[in-house]
Amino acid sequence: MNEAGKRSSGSRLWTGGVAAIALFAAVLGGCGKSEPNTGADGASASSKQGESGKSGEPMEITWMVRTNTGTLPDNSYAQKYIEDNFNVKLKVTSIGYDDYQQKQKILLSSGTVPDVFYAASPADLKKFQSMGILAEVPKETIQQSAPGIFAGINKYAASSWYIPNVNGKNYGLPTYYYSGQFASRAVWRTDLLQKAGIAKIPDTLEELEAAFAALKKIGVTGMTSRGNSEFAAFLQIFGAYGIMPTQWMLKDGKVVNGATQPEAKQALTLLADWYKKGYIDPEFVTGKDTQQKVLDGKVAMFDYVGADTFPSWVDALKKANPSATLEMAPPPKGPGGRSTWAWGLTGNSWVFGKQLEKQPEKLKKILQIFDTLQNDESKYVGMFWGVKGTHWDYIDPAKGVAGGLKYLPPYTDSNERDKLGLDSSYANLFVQQPNPAIADKYYDQELLKVQKQGNYPQTGMFGKADAVPDAGKYWSDLIKLKVETYAKIVSGMQPVSSFDDFVKQWNDLGGTALEKNANELYQQLKIDNK
Repeated sequence: MNEAGKRSSGSRLWTGGVAAIALFAAVLGGCGKSEPNTGADGASASSKQGESGKSGEPMEITWMVRTNTGTLPDNSYAQKYIEDNFNVKLKVTSIGYDDYQQKQKILLSSGTVPDVFYAASPADLKKFQSMGILAEVPKETIQQSAPGIFAGINKYAASSWYIPNVNGKNYGLPTYYYSGQFASRAVWRTDLLQKAGIAKIPDTLEELEAAFAALKKIGVTGMTSRGNSEFAAFLQIFGAYGIMPTQWMLKDGKVVNGATQPEAKQALTLLADWYKKGYIDPEFVTGKDTQQKVLDGKVAMFDYVGADTFPSWVDALKKANPSATLEMAPPPKGPGGRSTWAWGLTGNSWVFGKQLEKQPEKLKKILQIFDTLQNDESKYVGMFWGVKGTHWDYIDPAKGVAGGLKYLPPYTDSNERDKLGLDSSYANLFVQQPNPAIADKYYDQELLKVQKQGNYPQTGMFGKADAVPDAGKYWSDLIKLKVETYAKIVSGMQPVSSFDDFVKQWNDLGGTALEKNANELYQQLKIDNK
């Protein structure tokens, strides 16, 4: 599952009772718990050991990682790889993906602040900074100690600099989100289109409506969507109007949110009309059983499928109905062009304990580790793939890298790779993701080709909508309002004219404050939305 699917606001639990802290600390004790703070600067006794490394002794670094399946074993392959290549000793705290934000906050609130840890959302990072536990990391420091990352972020994901920015100061090392550059696609039951007399997949909104009308005559609903989603609800249609609700965008020199723009109202007007005509699945609000409805032939089109998951849809359809056909399609063209939601290459951030402000050599060392593992191809292979002949081999030895790499059993199983800290070819528990140019080279080349076909991504100008400073106060309420109001307008429970009331409610609930935040943030860094 990609990062978008696993994203959460992470705002529910910032404090816990003493008993809860003790419980979670005990649970994590077996996976390399860091020492508690001992000084006013938040530095632990252990984190000060080996700071300079002048004696030749390994520098000790406390490192918190987020795992996919649970606790990372002590002295994992990835841990040892870093230790052996950089003369450091890691004390690792690992927390499973589903519990990461919750348990992390408990540990940090209790005074356990690692040297290195991952902030899984912009809101988390800003909360940590407000708690006074993060080291400021000037961009100049990153440029000097991690020049490859500095150049790469500027080239591929400049909006990443918005994420760790707090009041004009930088508090983290941005990460890439490699697969975020690929937009979702629509999938069509082309056999149903042919049965309805439609020779090709519709390419415009007008062709879409004509196809839906023809499908209705044979008892098939035109489309369904994830109506309960912040971003995935009818995103192909909004994209045809040049808008992506909840993404921030630059319009006439001002930062605005797509959810409140006139183009969103135009898209809702069309969708409400289609719903009234019976072209839209009446159960779209639940967002459930979307795949099954397409496989069963009840619905002809679903508008949110990744190219990487499409093969599983084809396999499922072949088993259910061997004569049926399924195809991906680019988003339809409308008055605003054609586009669909993509998260973009902007990731989140690695952050560093406040104690590192007084340990510049350690911070420099950590930045160098990240820079090397993300940008040195040979080190990338060792860190992300493992050892040739043990963990991986070439698919075609004669072609080498150009023919692709494959994991060897048992490491074809992602759970087995997780135990080593490898994760996947373009993600790593200790590093997150490499320079996109390297990821491109080692990514499944056939899948990469498919990913780039019909790819019309539209990304928010900050990479993530909740990157604006006060999102933690207002964003969850605004999203709830957006999801509920849009669903009611499309389904006819509210008239399209109620969109104007929605805009007023949005602004009153915090939208005005966040728009002010967004414009101030943009002015601070002036990174254009591209």
